[in-house]
Amino acid sequence: MSFEDCYAAAASFRPRGRSIRASSYAALTAPQPDSGEVSAAQASCPPAAAAGCPDYSGFTRWEALYGSATAASDVVISGSVVLHGCAQPGGSVAVASITVLPGATLATGDSALRLTFNRLRINGTFTMGTPACPIASSITVTVPGGNETYGVDNAGSYDVHGLMQGPTWTRIAATVTAGSRVLPLQEAVQWQAGDSIVLVTTTWKDELMNQNEVLTVAGVSADGRSVTTQQPLQFNHYGGEYQAEVGLLTRRILFTSDAPSTASGIGPHTTSFTPNMRISGAAFQAWGARNRPGRYSIHYHLAGNAPGAFVKNVAIYNSNWRCISIHGTNDVTLYGNVGFNIPGHCYYLEDGVEERCVLERNLAAFVHPIQTAGSGGGQAGTDRWQSADLFDPSDSGASGFYSLNAYNTWLNNAASGGFSGFTFPHAPRAIKDHRNIKKADGFPFDPSQRPFLLFKGNTAHSTGYFWEHNAAVYIGGMLFYKTDSADGQVKLFYNNGRGSIQADPLCPDPEWPAGDSNNWQDCWVGSARSTKSADGSSEGFLVLQDTTAALANVGVTSWGDRVEVYNLRGFDLSRGSEYLGQSFMKDSLFRINTTNSVNGWSQWPYSSSEYYWNSQVIKGFEWYDTTTTTILSNITFENYKYVQYTADSSDWWYLQTPHAFRMLSHSDQFKPDKTMMVTKGITCNNCDMGSCSGGSCSGGAFFRVDETYRGSSWLFNWLDADGSVVRAAQPSKPPGPYLIASQPDWWRLDEAASWREPRFNNPWVSPMPADEVTARLEMRVRGAGGQQYTVGAFDGQDVTRIGYVSQFGDVGKRVVMTRTEGTTGMTGGGAGQVA
Repeated sequence: MSFEDCYAAAASFRPRGRSIRASSYAALTAPQPDSGEVSAAQASCPPAAAAGCPDYSGFTRWEALYGSATAASDVVISGSVVLHGCAQPGGSVAVASITVLPGATLATGDSALRLTFNRLRINGTFTMGTPACPIASSITVTVPGGNETYGVDNAGSYDVHGLMQGPTWTRIAATVTAGSRVLPLQEAVQWQAGDSIVLVTTTWKDELMNQNEVLTVAGVSADGRSVTTQQPLQFNHYGGEYQAEVGLLTRRILFTSDAPSTASGIGPHTTSFTPNMRISGAAFQAWGARNRPGRYSIHYHLAGNAPGAFVKNVAIYNSNWRCISIHGTNDVTLYGNVGFNIPGHCYYLEDGVEERCVLERNLAAFVHPIQTAGSGGGQAGTDRWQSADLFDPSDSGASGFYSLNAYNTWLNNAASGGFSGFTFPHAPRAIKDHRNIKKADGFPFDPSQRPFLLFKGNTAHSTGYFWEHNAAVYIGGMLFYKTDSADGQVKLFYNNGRGSIQADPLCPDPEWPAGDSNNWQDCWVGSARSTKSADGSSEGFLVLQDTTAALANVGVTSWGDRVEVYNLRGFDLSRGSEYLGQSFMKDSLFRINTTNSVNGWSQWPYSSSEYYWNSQVIKGFEWYDTTTTTILSNITFENYKYVQYTADSSDWWYLQTPHAFRMLSHSDQFKPDKTMMVTKGITCNNCDMGSCSGGSCSGGAFFRVDETYRGSSWLFNWLDADGSVVRAAQPSKPPGPYLIASQPDWWRLDEAASWREPRFNNPWVSPMPADEVTARLEMRVRGAGGQQYTVGAFDGQDVTRIGYVSQFGDVGKRVVMTRTEGTTGMTGGGAGQVA
């Protein structure tokens, strides 16, 4: 079955009703033994077992017991049976079903085989190779589609292992252009002529302009670092700061389905109810049954602790639903797998209780949201309900890697496409089979409190464009149970955004400890994860290390309470990152306008409206005003250049030039709590600082704070701890610390030393007094407080102020007091400060 057929069949669940543009891909066909191979194998059948490999000479031969079986036969294995393809007519066996009874074993020998069945039920042992002795011959297992019960069900022990040498995927070592047939690679591979590979896109919106290319290997260089393809490339693929991945789709063992599978979205599945499933070196094509619970290509189902379970070096492509699901199972290892053209989340940890799993060096590419992808105005997101056509509503935000519970190892994985590359929504409780699980203290288990075991070396690109806050790595969104007013049923409810939504089934909970005053607190669910330490005894942080994000609206978004980010590399992002709560970021780089001109533009992302998100202003980092505390250390911004847009669009956002830093000051409801942010070691290379004349400056693209009639704008403040920000604008200034604060004279700390900085839109800049700090003073006026304005007043309007706060009666240095309580200023005796 061709990729064109798969794309056409999948059009119904593409976002915005857009179909994928078909390309002239050659059909991927199953590896089939030719007559010469079968004849040669039969001459030495069975082949001699290699040293140290299983010896099946004492097993009963398949043909001795089931030689007369037909495609309508139900075969029951009660002893030890070996199936040698070389001993079967034409190397083929076709039956209706195979059942391996408890204590029985079915093994396949290492010879070419075509095996067809509807169902394989394992209560004993099934072996197709071992980790030490993988199958080197071509074996194809075909299971028809169209029936969700078809597939493999393991309640015993299931081993499938095909020979796989070298990496299953790597990256290109340099940019390759349309028409080329040669791919330089970063790692040596041992791929073979005739193998199918996928060259992953390096355009942004892969659903709207599919530039993933499936190619056939013509040859590999002697050092393995270069692959020649049979077909010339149709598109350019970038190999600069971020690089296109190249994944191998061919394996010695292929599990495939037929056309009805893709046409209906109902293909076969592999499910293990025990920890004893190990798969390596195999491929799965058109497996999985969309929106059928538990019917995934590969699925660990409620298997408990499974430290010996693994799926390694497997390819899953043209799936009907997902790549690999880990459900109610811990300690599973997923390594070196390739997922391509996948509807729904690819690598999926299901209920929120799955922990200590290792996901290392896996690739997910061309991942598709089911139904219309979540979007929403501003940060509100879009509501999605569980339904027959959307069993897990979070699939509307399908991502390469997904988990409600972060307490797993995420190491050196790569994601391309999807709503996001990596998604960790907030779920206040586990879901589905573990919905009622409780901790030892009797309180419900909250998976969103769990920290990462390790999140390091992961990359994501060509993603995060369905919504302005879409991120390559997205810690946000909400998933929980709620009553659907349309039919009165309690269902899973998902919102991809940020906010607080009532979740009525969560309160009250009569099973909580009697008399506990907090049993009503979970009635409202927000997107903020409140991370705890691993033992749950104290507050903790989600820690991300060595992450690379490219071609997305945002690099990393965290709407949790606490996050630490180290060595983030962001390229060609509309917004480098956005954090709420307490956040710390160190040793990171944000670069736009790379040399990725492979898609027809050279000034990403603001040269072509086709790729410009209508409501995005380009910024390296945006300070939030929602009671956040942010510390940035050793951050570099590059290529933030002033752009003078022409007034050819009714959308005023187009008229905004990029900035390395920008202040969000949109509300009166959310005001800074003490110091909003602290920075040290800020560098901006090839950034426009602006030109100044007569006390005014223009053409700057480094930092801007807008003066608006809102509390968050008036109280904005930023501690430039080493003066690197101020000295970027005025190199002659001495080292810091400096306080950069808003435009009101309230922030003029020193009559002589303070100045307005025109390059930053005239905020006050003052040397930071050594003995003073910022502080917050809560003040209320009887009958006037308590009214909150989410947006507040627009420029030129005055609907929220009820008075002023001044320093010792100096009305020249005062700040507006609004209906929303709270004023931020300086302690001590300096001018314009709060005593």
